[in-house]
Amino acid sequence: MRLVPLGGRPESAVRDALLSHGWEGELCRSTADGLESLAYHLTELHDETLQS
Repeated sequence: MRLVPLGGRPESAVRDALLSHGWEGELCRSTADGLESLAYHLTELHDETLQS
């Protein structure tokens, strides 16, 4: 498995996605700011891992 952090992802993209799902302005902004460091791209996963 390969794990790549997605640093530098624009918070505005996360904020806009949350807004489109009914989140309120300040709540979605503060949530988007906190989620950036939690975004990762996983590759080279085995099928068994994906199914579990």
